[in-house]
Amino acid sequence: MERRWRIRPHDEARITALERAAGVSPVVAKLLLARGICNPQQAGIFLDAQLTGLREPDLLPGLTAAVDRLHAALQQKRRIVVYGDYDADGMTATGLLVCCLRLLGANVGYHVPNRLEEGYGLNDESLGKLASQGASVVVSVDCGIGSVAAAETARQLGLELIVTDHHELRDDGLLPAAAAMLMLWAPISVLLRTCLATEKLRWNSWLSCPSSSCGPLSVRALPWWNGAAGYRPADR
Repeated sequence: MERRWRIRPHDEARITALERAAGVSPVVAKLLLARGICNPQQAGIFLDAQLTGLREPDLLPGLTAAVDRLHAALQQKRRIVVYGDYDADGMTATGLLVCCLRLLGANVGYHVPNRLEEGYGLNDESLGKLASQGASVVVSVDCGIGSVAAAETARQLGLELIVTDHHELRDDGLLPAAAAMLMLWAPISVLLRTCLATEKLRWNSWLSCPSSSCGPLSVRALPWWNGAAGYRPADR
C-alpha cells in the first residue's frame, strides 16, 4: 500500500522568530517547535545538552529492581550477556552497557542478533545457545518488551531475564515474564502486574517477581500512566 507523508502545518512567523533568536536553520526551528520548544533558551539546552541536565536515574520505572539483580549477579560472578538490537540505538545501548559492566569487573558478553536470520527481539534458538555457553543472566536492550514467548523460553533454560526497552507493548498488552523490567512508560500497570503475580508489594524491588509465578498478563484493562517521568514511548 502506498504511503504518503502528511506534513503538520506550522506557524511561519514563529518559525522565523525562533530561527533568528536561536541561530538555527528553518528546518531545525520547525522541528523544535514541533517538540514544544518555543524559545531560544530552551533550544540551547536541548541542542547542547549537558550531563548535568539529565533526569535522575531513579525516575526510570524499574531501574532499582534491575540494578539490584545486576549487582547480585556481579557479586556472584555469574555470566551476564547483553542481548542487543541491530539498529543504531540498540548497538549503542549494547556497547555502553557492556563497557560499564566491564568497568565494574563483570563477567559479561554480548549478543547482537542477525537481522535476516534471527529477526527483531529475543530469539529462542539464540537464548538456547547463550545458555549452553554458560550465560546466567540476559539483559535485553532496545528490545524484549514484546518477547513474551521467548521470555518463557529463557525461564525454562534457567536464564534470569532483565528487560530494558523503550517501545510500546504488544497489541494484546501481554508482558514478558522477566525477573525485572525497565520500561519508559506505563509503570503503574507493571506495578499492578507484579502485585497480582506475587500477592505482595516490595517497594525496594517492585518490578521483580519469581519467574515461576510471573506468567503473561494483559495490562490493557489496568490503570495506565503514559509518559512516565516525562518520557514518551517510541514507535517501531
